[in-house]
Amino acid sequence: MKNTGTNVKVFRKLTYNFCFHGPRFKTREEFAADGLELTWAAWFRLQSAVTHSGRRISKNIVGQKKTLRIEEFFAKIKKGSRQFHQIIRKHYCNDRRIVTDTTVTTYCKLTKTIAINDEDRTGEQNAVPIPVRIQENKIECKIIKHGLSLWNIFFLPNDLREFLFKSRNNSLWTNGRLFAAGLREDPYCTFCKIRQGTTVKKKSFLHLFLECQTTHGIVTEILEVLRENVRIDTPFLNNYFRFGLFKLPDSTVRFDWTRLLLWEIVRYCIWKKRCSRRVPNTGAIKKEVIFILANLSKISKKWDNRIRGSDFLADLVPVQR
Repeated sequence: MKNTGTNVKVFRKLTYNFCFHGPRFKTREEFAADGLELTWAAWFRLQSAVTHSGRRISKNIVGQKKTLRIEEFFAKIKKGSRQFHQIIRKHYCNDRRIVTDTTVTTYCKLTKTIAINDEDRTGEQNAVPIPVRIQENKIECKIIKHGLSLWNIFFLPNDLREFLFKSRNNSLWTNGRLFAAGLREDPYCTFCKIRQGTTVKKKSFLHLFLECQTTHGIVTEILEVLRENVRIDTPFLNNYFRFGLFKLPDSTVRFDWTRLLLWEIVRYCIWKKRCSRRVPNTGAIKKEVIFILANLSKISKKWDNRIRGSDFLADLVPVQR
């Protein structure tokens, strides 16, 4: 196109119908007669662009918005993609009260907590931004969503992801559940039977992952290694152990992704030993935790920054410092 003032004005006002003489695309001479002088290269490029636009327009009814049924819409989106989860979070999480969701209520029963929405605290004046009401054992939904979404980190080992998903949906086949289904002779804890010979303690979710003396000892030893200011016999342990919450020196409670993931890996290692009917030991679990965290740090830059920036992992994962 020849760069003249007249040419620029005409080109800016160019429309689709202006480029055609009936069903035929205009020639260079016809454009020149209408006040638009084009070189051969500009004419060929304009022809390609306009005809491509015409094909795009012909596929849709002009002025009418194309609508899809919900199943057709989701069929075109890759499941597990970021776009899919953004749609779910925007519409599902915002339009429904999450505290009544089946998955949330199940997980709260397993962890002996109560889910609360943010609006439940709007009446409090000058409220300190603490995510947990420790004395009432209540957890805000944003913290619960962090715990429920952890299984969806696609670069975690598949066995760990499967464990995380099942543990949140109460789908782990503990001895108590196997006994109730008629697949086991007794519901008693495997670890307690190996260590004590006999036991009357049923292996449930709560017993296996905290109340069992074997698990209790492992958690105590790891807390000593981490030098965390959390006592094993305090009510706050449940919030720390299940949801990755910790206290600052001024007693403010905060959430930490690395604490949440670390204890999930610990529970996963305990579950693996239970499946093989072997009593776990702290040394083996520490090696497994270090191995998973090291691989995670190599795969994800975001998680690498989280791990490297976590002071409490300095003694457990020295290779990451």
